[in-house]
Amino acid sequence: KVGRKSIYKKVIADEAGKVISEREVEIPLYKIEKDGQTYFLLYDDDMNVLSLPSSYLNFNMADASLNTRKNSANALRMLYVFLSLTNCDVRHLEQDQLNELIRFLQGLNSNPEAFKTETTRSNDTVNGYLSVYRSFFRKKRIRSSALFDAKITRQEVTYDNDFSGAVERLQYTNNLRTNDPNAHTVPKYISPSEFEQLYKLAIGRKDTRAMIIMRLMYCYGLRLGEVLGLTTEDLRETHRNNVLVPTLILRNRLSDKDFQYAKGLTADGIAGSKTIAALQNALSGGGGGGGGGGSSSVSFNSTVYDLDWFNAKAHSGLFSTLGFVPKNNDCYLIDLGTGRKINIHVQSAGNHLDVEPLTSTDTSKMCDLWGVSSASSISYLRRPMLIVTKDNRQIICSVYGTPHGTQDITSNNFPGQFCIHFLNSTTSGTKVVSSYAVTALNTARSMVLAAGKTLTTLK
Repeated sequence: KVGRKSIYKKVIADEAGKVISEREVEIPLYKIEKDGQTYFLLYDDDMNVLSLPSSYLNFNMADASLNTRKNSANALRMLYVFLSLTNCDVRHLEQDQLNELIRFLQGLNSNPEAFKTETTRSNDTVNGYLSVYRSFFRKKRIRSSALFDAKITRQEVTYDNDFSGAVERLQYTNNLRTNDPNAHTVPKYISPSEFEQLYKLAIGRKDTRAMIIMRLMYCYGLRLGEVLGLTTEDLRETHRNNVLVPTLILRNRLSDKDFQYAKGLTADGIAGSKTIAALQNALSGGGGGGGGGGSSSVSFNSTVYDLDWFNAKAHSGLFSTLGFVPKNNDCYLIDLGTGRKINIHVQSAGNHLDVEPLTSTDTSKMCDLWGVSSASSISYLRRPMLIVTKDNRQIICSVYGTPHGTQDITSNNFPGQFCIHFLNSTTSGTKVVSSYAVTALNTARSMVLAAGKTLTTLK
């Protein structure tokens, strides 16, 4: 430490311990206020701006909170200090370098004389830094197989006699273990086994409300505000193939229309004719709801299709009957939350559809739907949509909009492809049915049925 500055010194010595050369590394970080905006700039030790981390902090993270940007800036400074000390290029961060980086961040090293720091960091803090680096590498399209090495685990959990579920988790192999047997703080996430214990505790206490809240939040992904904002008008009974399908309508209480506050409706525990009429009016464009900058204006066909993906692929004639060419085909999507249309180009049809936006305008629409400023910021969250074929057939689908993989079109401002899932379609790597896709498809089914339309499963 030199005053408030953190200085790192690199010393090269011969076998006898005689110092051959030494130099100091600082990587200055400046916070600049200008025209009401806050900027973070990282410099090398020759006072040249480090363009990649600086543009990431001020443009890719423009919508993040000031504190989040500050923490990311400090994490990136440590990365570039390490790179300077070890003469490593950020684009060539291999497993050996990553191992040393992690020890450097911890304040530890296999050779204690190699890196001696006055600051030690917890495993939680180091994992937070690695998370910042993954986001930085992803946004700047820097490849590092070591940093992103991960596995997806799937755990089946049974909670009571009539309810079970599966949880998928992405685990980065280089993250440090954070289990602390002496910790008494509430964890940010709980494991499936911990959830099972909590759920069984609620069963033992016959706490029905707690059981319902747990199911909705942990198993179906509802946020706390969505759960606490539910009313009886949000529940309805629908039937599909003569099977009862309980349906839950989610709303944004701050922007919904008057009828969605239950004004003028009787709270009788069922969806009566007035509620159904109001819902149908909303879903057909007369009512509010949805996100991404617009109200829902989806016009459903009288019959909407639910495509059983692998069975449909096994019957080659089915695709042509639908007017659906699953490769090198241009068609469009309709977002069920907003009614917005997105033109797409279909690349391939394997375990699911791989597609990309047809034009840069379509990419801009996708960014609006996910509430981000650039395609590289689109999150993993699925959206329920319709894919519309050249014969105007509507098929419900789940859209995973995060850019990845290859691209056919280079002028659409979308760095890769995105995925469209159907009934029983699977992921590419783990070849499992994503629980996120199932949730989005269930939402789409509920909206079709709530609009009074026929939903036909194609097998």
